Amino acid sequence: MSQNGLSTQDFAIMAAAALVKDGVEQNTLSFDPDRFVLEIKDGRGAPINTINLQNFYARYTATEDNQVHERIFKQMIQLSRGVEAALTWDEAAPKLRPITRQKWWFRDGTFPTFDIGEHLVIAIGYDFDEHIQYVDGEQLEGWGVGFDEAFDVACNNLFDKSEFLADVWAKDEDKLDCCHIITAEDSYCSSRVLLVDTIAAMPVRGELLVAVPSKDHVLVTGSESRYGLAKAFEVMAELQDQPQALVPTLMRIENGYYVPYELTIDHPFYGDFRRLEMQYLDRLYHSQKVELQSQFEGVTGHITYLSHKVNGDIEVPTSVCFVAPEFIPCSLPKTDYVIFGTQEGPLAVATWERVEMILEEKLLCMDYYPVRYEINEFPNEAIVDLLGFVNCSE
Repeated sequence: MSQNGLSTQDFAIMAAAALVKDGVEQNTLSFDPDRFVLEIKDGRGAPINTINLQNFYARYTATEDNQVHERIFKQMIQLSRGVEAALTWDEAAPKLRPITRQKWWFRDGTFPTFDIGEHLVIAIGYDFDEHIQYVDGEQLEGWGVGFDEAFDVACNNLFDKSEFLADVWAKDEDKLDCCHIITAEDSYCSSRVLLVDTIAAMPVRGELLVAVPSKDHVLVTGSESRYGLAKAFEVMAELQDQPQALVPTLMRIENGYYVPYELTIDHPFYGDFRRLEMQYLDRLYHSQKVELQSQFEGVTGHITYLSHKVNGDIEVPTSVCFVAPEFIPCSLPKTDYVIFGTQEGPLAVATWERVEMILEEKLLCMDYYPVRYEINEFPNEAIVDLLGFVNCSE
């Protein structure tokens, strides 16, 4: 809810009404509250245009000026018609920028992207000055260029023509025990994560770690920077409830690329960062389950999509899912532990690694993000015995 009382859902309804008034068929519009986007779909239900409402919502709720409100909806209507302002590659190239978003936003493959760690991607955007249009593969093909060429141009446009600020919180008696925070006055702050050489040169204590918790922040600290990690965690936790939130996980740089990083289990901040990551994955899996169930609602014989659950009441949070015979065939999320059982109680409790080892080819990896696995038969008594029974509540 914004300061002026307009909820995100009410704003989405207003936006959809404006598009319908302009001629968009109402039955082609779909609102995704988790991503806060409106999708325009074709007759088969495939997205043909995605409108990110976050920037529009922030600008709309920042003023009570009706003329500004009208201009925002006009810009949204223009956005719904696609990138019509650039008819040629030469016209488009100067307006391209790299956009950092959650991988979940682009899970359908419509928009080509570049991976940053496990949960972030960089897409290409066309900058209309006051709003951004994502560039899909069809648009690139129309311009006669590939993703790599357009991506390089977008990055050069941002880095050659813009500035950013790098502040630092440091411990008085140890300046290496710190957290660097990168901000910028444009809509592409988080894309500065691509300045790998600049970031890698920032002094920290321990192995250099990077986080992109929101569109407006890039954090840099060290694995042995206790003060820095405490500051990073504070910022990451606070930003997760904000509209601009991205991913609350840590990454390290390996051969010029970002890869996931997890603190060692004996690290004093392991439980805190683990809880943030588990909560984030829980939200992802919930959204995924709702989407998949709606896609296959009413289809005879479709599989059951099992829930991802987090046990956050213990010092080190863990994730679990429950498999019962009546759920078969089922699709389960990747969790720390899997419980096999009936209404009478659990028959086996095993770590994910043991489930993979015992079930082998009976555990089928599905092409989903976040990852899911399919099981088509419940383990027999012999396999249940092999799976064993471990305590997943400590």
